[in-house]
This record gives sequence, structure tokens and C-alpha cells, in this order.
Amino acid sequence: MLRKSWLTLHPKSLAACLVLLGFTVGLFAYTVHARRPWFGKLSFEHHQWLTANTLRFARAWHAEGPWALRFALLNEPRSVEFPTLLSRNPYVSYPPGFVLTAYAYSLVSEGAPTVSSLMSWNLINHGLIAVALGGLSLLVLRRLGLDRGTSTLLAAVPPTLELLLPGALYWHQNVYFADQAVLLPYVLFILLEAIRDAYPSARTSSNWWQALTMAWGLACDWLFVCLVGVAYVKRLATGDIPPPWSSVKAWWWRSLQFGAGGLLALSLFFVQLAFLGMLPRLKERFLERIGATDVNADFTARFNAIFWGEYIPAQFGAAGPALSFVALAGCLVLGGWRRRQAVRNQAPPLGVALSVWTMALLTVPCFLQVYALRNHSAIHDFSALKFSLVIAAVPCVLLPVTLLTVLVPRWSACPRRRIGVSAILLTAALAYILPVHLGFRALFPEPSPIIEPLGNAVRQAVTPSDIVFSPDFEIPTDPPHLLALAGKRVYYAPSLAAIAADVSRHPTSDYSVVLLFLRPLDANWERDLAGTHGVMTSGLLLYRFDAETFARLAQQAVPRPEEPPMPARSGEYRWDVEGVFRLFPRVPTP
Repeated sequence: MLRKSWLTLHPKSLAACLVLLGFTVGLFAYTVHARRPWFGKLSFEHHQWLTANTLRFARAWHAEGPWALRFALLNEPRSVEFPTLLSRNPYVSYPPGFVLTAYAYSLVSEGAPTVSSLMSWNLINHGLIAVALGGLSLLVLRRLGLDRGTSTLLAAVPPTLELLLPGALYWHQNVYFADQAVLLPYVLFILLEAIRDAYPSARTSSNWWQALTMAWGLACDWLFVCLVGVAYVKRLATGDIPPPWSSVKAWWWRSLQFGAGGLLALSLFFVQLAFLGMLPRLKERFLERIGATDVNADFTARFNAIFWGEYIPAQFGAAGPALSFVALAGCLVLGGWRRRQAVRNQAPPLGVALSVWTMALLTVPCFLQVYALRNHSAIHDFSALKFSLVIAAVPCVLLPVTLLTVLVPRWSACPRRRIGVSAILLTAALAYILPVHLGFRALFPEPSPIIEPLGNAVRQAVTPSDIVFSPDFEIPTDPPHLLALAGKRVYYAPSLAAIAADVSRHPTSDYSVVLLFLRPLDANWERDLAGTHGVMTSGLLLYRFDAETFARLAQQAVPRPEEPPMPARSGEYRWDVEGVFRLFPRVPTP
């Protein structure tokens, strides 16, 4: 069993694991400190709308209960102008697993989802990914025949690169969404697969843990579909799953055992979408992301130039594209060599098969996903994050050691060769990572000072039965930064007449109209609100009227000359393409 296998480790092997763990934790602590100036704060820039999106979904679950909402990811808040789940515009591009884990952690750590709790969970993911990469590398290097000291030294390289690469530093703190959340179960699944191959007695336990990890990963992001596909090919190639032409029953049963966790997760997701009537929307989004529509077609056409020419170098240095393709080429070459050996019934050197499959599981799914979803990868630079795993583990350690073992099977028996190879690989890794790491701050935008105070002020001032307007600002659906904190839409309206025309569309009068002002009333608003009284709350001047009172107040209201139209009526989706908070100009007094 898995527990017995680990308990029977040689004390020196256990000491090597602890040394590697201590080094990784210490380096992780440094990176947490280095990222501290940007922790717990949102910016309107560099895709931090994804963190705000996760916060919006998680806060809705916290306020209303995930079961009550059928675990739906809702773009619009609980409010009188959004009476049904469908009117709240469910987000359907991904299963809700990435929100579920962050939501659970937030409940335990802070009692409710916050920006800080999401970033803390993101950091924990990063640290655990680094630990798992180190453990995976140590296991593979030991199976390749390296002694404990050399294995531990070289196994420290992948977690070092993973923790210091600028892209990983940024995305694994300030941006939390599906692309970030999937990488921890991704690495854990590969680690469990390696343990399963290295310790035959651990297979039963590993199978159960892999089923849970597969369900977790597939509930987060579609990258895991590619990993499961490559892992399934591996099981077929190694005979763990017999081919269907040899025994249909055995093939079906082994395949079902392998994929049971993933099938359960995806089945629940599709049942959820069917309940919400959102399967057609998922199909539309899928066609967009593979580049089969005209949406962002110019980006899709320039995928290679954008992804490999801009995104990867910006996050992993100028050598990033070359290192990624070296990893892929190495996997293909070694895979072809391994296939040739199998045809000739020749056994590979000790540990080579384990290393080749480990590198393939780390590398091939990443390439499959970005090329299958070219549109998604071209318009989102966070889609490059997964290649931090490839760059950290494959070209700098696993690939050169594996190639050397294939070419010179007993090279590791010579102490001088071990020292020389280790010195070369460590020097190359440090020469790559140190200058790249020093530029990590360029990826971090400055936090916006308005998001938290304004969002919290609105949240404290209004209720779900209010329809909220302001002539000074708006809180749109997207970008979701303010909405995630406020939990309430605020519609820009230039005049009382515009508000009256808007709310007249609502069939019932079970609502209140709220006006929020960030600036003093001008002559127009003083005239319209004459005889009423507002209150100051958290820097906002607030007027609240029930529907009947507002109807009487609005009887004398007339549109102002040259007043702009409302960007969105109450209850309508609104995407503010400018993407930043700003004050709207007041309509001049006639």
C-alpha cells in the first residue's frame, strides 16, 4: 500500500526528502515576502478581473448558499432587478471546481471569501506545486540511478525555477481562476502516476487518490482533459489498460476504473448546465475558443507570434520558447527511441521509462491545450502559466539526465561525472533564472485605491431590494472588481427623468430607488430632489425612495437637454470596455 511504501523509506532517503522540503519552504517564504506589496489588493490591470470574478462567484455562494444556487457561477448579484438564476447570467465556460476549493478555504481561514483569502489560497497552491515538483523530480532521479545527494541537489532545481519565474510569481498570487487552480491537481496527478509506477505495491492506493485528483482537476479547467488523454495513452502503451481488441470487457472495465473520477465530475457539470439551459452557450464558447468563429479572429490568426513571441518571453524570459520546445522535442525523441526498444524487446536502462512518461505528462498536455484552444491562448496571457511546470522540470534537469542515462547507462556510477554534470546543470539553471527573476516586478501593476473603499461603501449602504443609480459613477457587470466587493450593480443615470423611465419597466413596485452621489449636488439635482433628505454613509450621499414615493417625485422630472443615454438599463448586462473606474461628467445646467 502507499502508506507502507513511504514508511519503509530508508532513513537517509527520508532525510533527503526533508532537506528538499526545507529548502523549498524557505525559498517559498522568500517569494511570499517579495510579493507582499501587491498582496490583498486588486488592480484594474493585467487580468486581475479574474480574481474579482472568483470573488464575485464565491461571495454569491456565501450569501445565498451554494446548494441554493445549484453551484452556479453567477455574474449578476442577488437583486430585485435579477429575479431568476437565468437573469443573473450564469458563467459556463468552466466547471465550478476552482471556485469551490477557494470558497472552502475562505470559510476556514477568514469565515467569508475576501481578496486576501483568494490570494492566500493561490499562494498555498504555488507552494504545494513547488513541493510536488521537487518530490516528483527526486523520485525520478533516484530511479535513474543517481545517489541521494546528487538527486536531492538536482531535484531542488525545479521548485527553484517554479518559485522564481516571474509568470508563476504573478499569476500564483494576484490572479486566481481556472488556469491557476488546475495546476496543483495537475502536478499531483503526475506525481501519483510516478509513485504508482515506481512502487507497484502502491497501485491500489494510488488509483483511489488519482480518481479524486482527476475529479478535482477536471472540475477546474479543460487542461486536465488533455492530461487525462495523455495518461490514458500511457496506460494503453504500458499494458495497464489492455487494448479493446484483446478483451473488450477488460478494456472497458479498466478504462472505467481509470476515468471514474473524471466522468463523475464532468457528468455533474453537464447536469448543472442542462438544468440551467446553458449547454448551447457552452457550445458557442467552445467554438470561439478553438478559433472556429470570427470572435477575436485577428488574434487567433497571429497565435504563434503572440503566444510564443510575447507571452512566454514576458513571463519566462527570452529563452522560454526555446526551453519549451526543447522539452517537447526531447519527449518525442525519447518516446520514439523507447518505442523502438520495445519493438526490439530491449529493456531500457533503469528508470528511463518512468522519466520519459513523466516528462511527457508534464509537457504534451500543455502543448495540446494551447493549440486546441488557440483563440483562448492568444487573447489571454495567463494561458502561458502552465509552461512554468515544463520549463522548471524538463529541460533543466529531467531531460539532460535521462538523455545521459540513455547514452551512457552507467555514468552515475562515477563520482567525478556526477559532480561535473551536477555543476553544469546547476550553473545553467542559475544563469537562466537569476536575471529573469530580477525583472518579476514588471508583471505586477499598482493596485487601484478606489476598488475596496467604494465597493465596501456601496455594500454597506444598499439592500437586495434596491435599484441603485448614480450620476457620478457606475458599477457594471464587467469588469467585476467593484461588483465583487459591492455585491450590487449601480447604473449611471444623468437625470431623475432617465431613472423614472428606466424603473417604469419593472412590473411590480416591490423595490426601492436609491441614488448615490460621490460629489455635491449641482443645481439640477438640488431642484429635482427639493424637499427630500439624503444621508451621508461612508463618503456617499444616499437618497432612498420606495417605488410609490419615487413615482410621485418623478412626475415633475423632465429630461435635460443634451443628456447622454444610460450605458445600460437596470437589469441589463453591462461590459464597460474602458475597464477602469471613472467619474461621469454632470449634465450642464440649461
